[in-house]
Amino acid sequence: MSKSIYSGNYTRAFLSKRVSPSDSIEQTFYSESIEVGEGEGCYIYSFKENKLIFSKGMDTFFNVSPEEINIVFLNSVYQEDFTKFVNEYYDRLLLYLYNNNENIKDFSSNLIVKAKGLESSILVNIRILKTDANGNLVSIIGKIKKVDEVRTTNVVQYSLKGISDTNFTDKINFDLDHKLCISEINIDLLELMDAGKSQKEISESLTINEEELTKRISQLLNRFEVNSNEELIKFAKNNFIIPSQFEAFNFN
Repeated sequence: MSKSIYSGNYTRAFLSKRVSPSDSIEQTFYSESIEVGEGEGCYIYSFKENKLIFSKGMDTFFNVSPEEINIVFLNSVYQEDFTKFVNEYYDRLLLYLYNNNENIKDFSSNLIVKAKGLESSILVNIRILKTDANGNLVSIIGKIKKVDEVRTTNVVQYSLKGISDTNFTDKINFDLDHKLCISEINIDLLELMDAGKSQKEISESLTINEEELTKRISQLLNRFEVNSNEELIKFAKNNFIIPSQFEAFNFN
């Protein structure tokens, strides 16, 4: 497998260890307005100010001192296999968001991943919190959650919503350099295949033509190095890809 040019360096260039003081206006405001449940954490990072302006529950979540929480630390918590995915994924997303300012405020992303030192899989939700008057990215809000019932192997499961540029979303959903990953759209496809739906029924459900459906299935066979639809479904079940676990993203 060829090495991705998206190594995480683009993302890291925007991150700093700067953090707003615990008694700052931002920390006080968001502490009062954002609820964090048990086994959850939340943070807000301002790209305009290049600092973490709010965090709650993150120290407890990762069992570290409050002083250790900053966006550089939070970007480094993933296990090795997941770090490779995150480097490419976040680079591509941030590159797009920084060069596009049309209707990005509805952007959101969900990941099912593993973090260093944690036995449970974690759910990571990131969405845009603020844009400026011209629609440019100002800040993001991230939420994380431990759910014992959610399981994963080294195959990253992810979901991207809120971006209408199909050229970009098709690349993200179907053609990342990192091979051991699958988008929610393709998970939906596999669930329909497992339910015994015909190609026509699947195409109608996903609102794509049968030629595109055949292409997507072929891409999955190649990505996961399996030789048949039956092996593909078995692979998906063995790696906890189906049934879909994305409904677990019910943050308080």
